[in-house]
Amino acid sequence: MNETINFASTGQIHHHDMSVKAIFDMEVCDSNGETVGDVEDLLLSDEKKINSLIVLVGSTLGVGGKLVAIPFSNLNVNYLHSTINLGLTADELEDEPEFEFKN
Repeated sequence: MNETINFASTGQIHHHDMSVKAIFDMEVCDSNGETVGDVEDLLLSDEKKINSLIVLVGSTLGVGGKLVAIPFSNLNVNYLHSTINLGLTADELEDEPEFEFKN
């Protein structure tokens, strides 16, 4: 027998939950409110929660730049304005180590 679970009625979906696609579409800003990059990927923890955002910073029209991992707990997500504030200045982002995917 196939049963359909209504997650909203079980309390597992909250009004502040959002889709991953929405995160990829958000504007990524530094602590001064300036756009500094794009969300390229997400890292999940063992608990299946977002651990870090992988952000491409320092690129011009998608060319160049570097990937940095920003812990999700350090971010300020503004759902109303669809922005993610990294809490770092553009200069501090340049000093962050480059993130590399391991196979």
